[in-house]
Order: sequence, then structure tokens, then C-alpha cells
Amino acid sequence: MFVKYFFTNNLSIVANVNVISFSYTELSDAPSLIHSHPHCEIIIPLNSNGYLICGDKQIPITDNHIYIINPAVSHTEINLVDKKGRNAYTLFKYYVVKINEQIYDKDGVLSDCITLSNSELIGELKDTLKKAYKSVTKNQNTLTTLNLSIFYYQFTELLAEKHCNKSSKPLAPMHTDFIKEFDYFVSKNYNIEINIADFAKQHNISHDTFIRKCKEETGYTPSAYILKKRLDISKHLLSTSNFTIYQIAQMCGFISAAYFTMQFKKREKITPSQFRQSL
Repeated sequence: MFVKYFFTNNLSIVANVNVISFSYTELSDAPSLIHSHPHCEIIIPLNSNGYLICGDKQIPITDNHIYIINPAVSHTEINLVDKKGRNAYTLFKYYVVKINEQIYDKDGVLSDCITLSNSELIGELKDTLKKAYKSVTKNQNTLTTLNLSIFYYQFTELLAEKHCNKSSKPLAPMHTDFIKEFDYFVSKNYNIEINIADFAKQHNISHDTFIRKCKEETGYTPSAYILKKRLDISKHLLSTSNFTIYQIAQMCGFISAAYFTMQFKKREKITPSQFRQSL
């Protein structure tokens, strides 16, 4: 999983729509887990190499649609695989836009996932985001390139296609936006090295303040939070897959199988092999 943020902040543009973040994502063969977000997640595919599992539904991804997943809805993004379980395509590529809203369908129902399909407007929206993302690679001003008012116009036109409407109720607070972003970032990047100092710097917060805020809101230091996430995922893989201990250690971002076993036993009081045998 590769995630590149090109805007991460809480910014009100028009009509009280708060944009939390814009990001570019590449999903390959890393295992995906069911997760949810405290914000609305808008998935804008760049190819058709994946599908969504949303609740009890499996939704094939096509690059001429946009998918809106409402807050607190369990889901995951999956890369296409062939009948033998191997990746059929190299990468599933998509933009993600997170907004602080709930989106209702045309009947006023808070649907888990809303699909929009106005190909002309989707093409315009993709062009807008492509220019914004390209500006990041050139260290240019992302917000100037993105032009949020244009983005909002394009998005609201898409909503009008299905007569969707925003809620007027504020979302229930969970953690601060910064900690929510950290949780999301860890969920997407647990299988690679995560530099805590770099994450804090990118979000304009001091390293010490980051550690304090994380511990206050989650009960864990950032390092301990990352370790917890990796161990939780490893238990899931031990329970549901045939991957070896070495493979699971690699998939979950541990430097070695021995270190994974040590940390797992420290928390669970048994080794990963013993845990799997006990199932």
C-alpha cells in the first residue's frame, strides 16, 4: 500500500463543507483489513483493478464511477486477483477525498455506499485532482493548483445527478483530526517503516506534542500504537490465512520473524505458532 497525501488539513471551502484530506493511493498485494473512518470517504478510481467490500456487499470498481462511503461504515479496498489468488493486475490506483459530512441518497436514507456515474463530470474531477497531485511532485502550491471552489462545484454537480444531499447534523467527535489522520495513515502503511518524526513534521506539529497528544487520546505512544496495529493485523492473518510466520512478519512491517515472535509473545503470552495451533 502506498499513500501520498497532497493536502491534509481541515479547511472549510463553501457551504460548510470541510475537506479533511486529498490523497493518491496505490494498492498492490499487501493484505487489506476491514476498517472504517470518522469522515466520509470519496474514492475516485484511476483504473478498474479493484473492488470494494462494503458491509455485506462486494462492489466491482470501474474507472467511470465515484464511490462515496459514509462515516463509520466498515469497508476495505481490494486489488483484483485471479482464480489462483495471484494479482491479476499490478496496481489498483485511486484518489481519496475525505470530507466532514454525511451523504444521504435521493430518498433521504444514509446509505453505506453511494455510486455516482456522470462520466463527464468524473473526468473533470480527475483532471482537477491530477493537476493538484502533480503540483506536489514539483513542490508547488497544492491548494492554488487544486482550486477547492472548482472541486466543490464538480462534486456537488455529481451529487445532484442522484439527488443526494448533505446532512445538516455535525458528526460526533471522536479524536482530533490529527490523531484520526495518524490512525488512517498507520492503517494504510503498517507494512512499511513509519517515521514518526517525519509524520509530525508533515503535519506541522512538534515530535513531543505528537507523542503527548497520541498518548492522551489513544492511551498509547505513537510507536506503541503502530506496534498494536501490526500485532492486531498479524492475529487476523494467523487466524484467516495460510501465510507462514515469516511472511506475516514481513506483511505486518516487522524487521524479522524473530522480532515479530518476541513482540507477539510479549503481548499474547504465547508464540504466533502456538496461537495458530490453538484455533
